[in-house]
Amino acid sequence: MKLKEILYDCYNFVICRKKREGGFAATELLPATVEDTYYALKIIENLRNLNLNIDYNPQKDEALIAWLSQNKEWKEPKVFYQFLRISIMCNFKIEKKFIIQYLNNRGSRIITLERMFYLTKISELVNFSPLYIKKLPLPKIAKDWWMFIYLVGKGIIKQRLEKQKIIEYFRNCQNPDGGFGFFPGTTSYMDNTYFCLKALKFLGSKPKEPEEALNFILFCQKESGGFARTPGAAAFLESTFYAIESLQILWSLENASK
Repeated sequence: MKLKEILYDCYNFVICRKKREGGFAATELLPATVEDTYYALKIIENLRNLNLNIDYNPQKDEALIAWLSQNKEWKEPKVFYQFLRISIMCNFKIEKKFIIQYLNNRGSRIITLERMFYLTKISELVNFSPLYIKKLPLPKIAKDWWMFIYLVGKGIIKQRLEKQKIIEYFRNCQNPDGGFGFFPGTTSYMDNTYFCLKALKFLGSKPKEPEEALNFILFCQKESGGFARTPGAAAFLESTFYAIESLQILWSLENASK
């Protein structure tokens, strides 16, 4: 199948999950959520970046903007970050003082690695100084390692790391099927593949077998056009988001090496 056909099939999968009342849902029978809407709009944005001609424009979607203006489902930093990114893609203005108030309120609560990661991402959107952490226990899985090295790289976690060892950790997460596991020697999943590729790019490296990684991702595309977490699973917006992001990373690494 040609690249354009793969991308158009993916776009059709996403747009079928658009709800009449605004937002996107995991399935046609479920209500729209911030997370699924974020995944959907990011997929569409990435498809456009991959030169796919798309008519849909979230900035002109009145139902989506109305749904966004009424949404309050963002207590956790991850969801609030996704809400803010949706707002940016829709050109829906959120007052900076409101975002800073959120950061001040949430920053005083119990800090986990994931909460710290998304509080930092929110802070970056408004050029606000985030909290700093002296030291945290080393992570155990790829997703946490990605967040950890990002925070170290941004100076949020004051901790020294051996870059080459971490690069080898992510590279060794790749399996013979081309996908990546939670850590070396574990089963491949689309989300792990995304986190490892994201981390390797951040560290200025690339996977051992880029072509096999590409094959794993494409093998996870279903007849619906969406991508599954593993080849035998069902397609969802979240796993499709990870797949398209991963494809974009692989193609950017390929172009950088030319």
